[in-house]
Amino acid sequence: MSYEKCTSVVKDTRVVVQENRSSFELVNEARHTIEKVKVDGCLITGDQERCDWLLVAKCNPDVAYFVELKGCDLKKAVSQLGATLNATKDRYKSTNRKCYAVTTRVPRQGPSVQMLARAFYKEHSVPLEVKNIRASVKVAC
Repeated sequence: MSYEKCTSVVKDTRVVVQENRSSFELVNEARHTIEKVKVDGCLITGDQERCDWLLVAKCNPDVAYFVELKGCDLKKAVSQLGATLNATKDRYKSTNRKCYAVTTRVPRQGPSVQMLARAFYKEHSVPLEVKNIRASVKVAC
């Protein structure tokens, strides 16, 4: 995996990644350095499952936001996030990690979504948030 080739560095106040109708915005008011890593089709290629983006806020400690932008298959999105966490665990083991699945259609934040998020946390020790169409998150440094 070539992190250097797939990473761009920005200090923008808003870092946005989008695909189809889904988008994820990282609000970076303090203008921390953000590493924007294109995972799907660059960092991880071939048949291996992977999420779309990885945004790393350079703080102390760093905060890594794993992002999957999906249509309506929430279970597939969660699986892709888990696979990316496993594939990058050596590089980001001392990083505060958070996962976001942004879908165009998702069940209401009912018991099924909460159970999925709990099971994900139990397996990976990383919180999972499910958002509908757009997600906006402030850098947590």
